[in-house]
Amino acid sequence: MVPSPTAPAQPVTFTSPLYGYTITLPHGWSTTPAAFKWDGIGAPGHDSSMVDQFSAGLGASLFAFAAPTRLDLAGYANDVIGRNARYHGDTCPPAPEVNEATTVGGVAAAFLGWNCGILINIVATVDGGIGYQFVMRDPAVQQATDANDRKLLDDMLATVKLP
Repeated sequence: MVPSPTAPAQPVTFTSPLYGYTITLPHGWSTTPAAFKWDGIGAPGHDSSMVDQFSAGLGASLFAFAAPTRLDLAGYANDVIGRNARYHGDTCPPAPEVNEATTVGGVAAAFLGWNCGILINIVATVDGGIGYQFVMRDPAVQQATDANDRKLLDDMLATVKLP
């Protein structure tokens, strides 16, 4: 008996019911939408009910959230850095080791990389008065950047469509 061909693995497309963006994730990634809208206060973590959560099981995962802001991109990135220091200063240094320009779905963004004992990469952008954060964490990596994680994150963020 000749085995039948299998269909190629399909990526997963997710549209956030609360935040309105769409992202395409690699095959095998699961999605959990946020249950509550983030109010722009604090710095929610990966397991907060205010974040959309994306995971492929062990290893790197991604979460995202958004709220209105009056800040431009530079101001918003500085606000993200300040909130991270305030709310996660027990495990993360006050300033990221990496702060560079990138894009989210073609929109200018800031890539912020911390070594918090695990890799924490935050990509922040502002579009239409809404500040978005896409946060990759990888417990297996104890540095601020990793080429494999960065490629995975960049590939996913290139698919984002903001409302």
